Amino acid sequence: MLQDTVRWYHLALGHCGISRLADTLRMHFYHPNLQKVCEQEVKRCDPCQRFKNVGRGHGEMASREASLLPWQDVAVDLIGPWTISIGDEEHKFSALTIIDMVTNLVEVVRIDNKSSAHVAMHFENNWLAKYPRPLNVIHDQGGEFIGEAFQRRLRVHDICSRPTTAKNPQANSVCERMHQAIGNTLRVLTTLEPPTGADSAKQLVDTAIADAVYAARCTYNSVLKTTPGGLAFGQDMILNIPLITDLQQLQKRRQQLIDQRRLSFWSRHDFQHPTNHRLTAIAETSTTTNRSTSHLG
Repeated sequence: MLQDTVRWYHLALGHCGISRLADTLRMHFYHPNLQKVCEQEVKRCDPCQRFKNVGRGHGEMASREASLLPWQDVAVDLIGPWTISIGDEEHKFSALTIIDMVTNLVEVVRIDNKSSAHVAMHFENNWLAKYPRPLNVIHDQGGEFIGEAFQRRLRVHDICSRPTTAKNPQANSVCERMHQAIGNTLRVLTTLEPPTGADSAKQLVDTAIADAVYAARCTYNSVLKTTPGGLAFGQDMILNIPLITDLQQLQKRRQQLIDQRRLSFWSRHDFQHPTNHRLTAIAETSTTTNRSTSHLG
């Protein structure tokens, strides 16, 4: 039963890696050989070895304050393109990602073009029509977001536009993972069922997006200490089990990670940062706390 359960979760979570697979299962199951079986399952998984792109993303955590309440701040971005070859023709596909900045809940929808009006329509249909209205929308300086059509849609819903000159690190990390997961799934699907035309290629992309979104919502997150879907909906995405999360504790944990990563970034450079003294104090306090905790018990 253990091996069957691990294999089912590995497939359902989009061929996730060993750590994420084991952490997700540990939320509700225990077995002394769980870690070992997870390692065996991932290492002998043929699609994982042949089609997955692995590697850490790039970028550093920017200076910001961690949010407390879900649904107030969402980040939007475009990911892709993915290329599918059909005969001598190449078809490129891109998608809009929308991410709640507290729960990490993500929506991804394939787009036909990058016009401001088209992106605004998908934002309204796939987020505003489904979830509580956000107060702020964080986006880059791309024309699809600073364009009049998208900005007008925000004003209609009384949503504040929050353009940024740099990539949002938290949202960007989710986008990178979604881009990679969708690409991995597409490589598997196009190998098993090669598309015969533009319509079947679109269906493959939609299927890959749906698989990646489901996997992202069901997979354990080390910062959240739960899954994005469980945090957003108060219930496990797979098992009929209610979940309760302390949002204030989550905010504190996130803020500490932000400050520590920011300090680590500046410490690797020769120049001084204006908030260096404050960050050093934060790091020293954190180190003292960790040392005290390690002696407990």
